[in-house]
Amino acid sequence: MRVERKENGFLGLVGAAGTPGLFRFWSKSGQTDYSALIERLFPSDSAVRAELWRMLHEWNVTAAFEVIDRESDRHIVGYESSGLRLLHLIRNAESFSIDAAHEETFTLAGGFVRPETVAICHSPEEVAQAIGDAKASPHEGVVLYFADGWMVKVKSDRYKLVKAMRPLMQRVLLRGRSFNKSGDIADLARRIIDYAHEHHIDLAYERQAFGERDIDMTKVNDIVDHVR
Repeated sequence: MRVERKENGFLGLVGAAGTPGLFRFWSKSGQTDYSALIERLFPSDSAVRAELWRMLHEWNVTAAFEVIDRESDRHIVGYESSGLRLLHLIRNAESFSIDAAHEETFTLAGGFVRPETVAICHSPEEVAQAIGDAKASPHEGVVLYFADGWMVKVKSDRYKLVKAMRPLMQRVLLRGRSFNKSGDIADLARRIIDYAHEHHIDLAYERQAFGERDIDMTKVNDIVDHVR
């Protein structure tokens, strides 16, 4: 079993349109406002795009990416720069299947980055260790790839903790409303807001592509260790 790092962005799907050199850029919901974010990070060189289009068209596949966009769609794990992480080439068919044989060629042609393989497990004990390591990781988690084709995501405890605070942060900092929950998560959120205020840290940021402010959860994640 292979264990792969789970990148922390949103899913972007890129397929070859009917006209040579043109692509379809989709998020999970289809063609949305996020499509432009995917296209912005896709290779712009005409020769590279032509080759990528040819591959997608001839192999009849769709490229699935994790889209990391620091300017307009920050999540929880911080990144130094925006970019696309190639997850898989998925065959355009009713039943789900991955075209693993062509993924390396496509990766090299586009200059893409692949998620890191963090472990190869050969026993149940090694699988259990990989799951334990993932839960204790500062990253989002991992994806377990089993030999029979099944895939399982394991999220880290840190990721789940920080994500649970996001609705409260949005309610208090963006909408100016009071806390409507109590408990450990709410107490931690209060301490983070107090810490940010004391240290003059703006926990919100401008989502450039959308012209709106949202909570910068990467900053929230960074502050957690200072207040726990």
